[in-house]
Amino acid sequence: MDAAISSRLAEASNLAEASQFKAALGILDELNEQEPGQAEILFARADCLHKMQRDSEALLVCDHLSDVLGDPRGFELRTLIVSQTPEDGGSKGD
Repeated sequence: MDAAISSRLAEASNLAEASQFKAALGILDELNEQEPGQAEILFARADCLHKMQRDSEALLVCDHLSDVLGDPRGFELRTLIVSQTPEDGGSKGD
């Protein structure tokens, strides 16, 4: 990953830490288009989607991370999301 991508990823992380999830997701979506399949970008994207309560989308990204890229963070985040999902299966982001 080049310096420009790393810089933008850091910017998205800072925005997410400041609860500016929509802006962070916009950057992460751009980065994902530029560098598809990058685990760091995808993990940040899944985490941001989860924090925006868009859990269905976050779970799809988690599955891609773990199943396609072999990144254990996908499984770990999936486990966290599922554990926080109400038992009726509903999710505010659905």
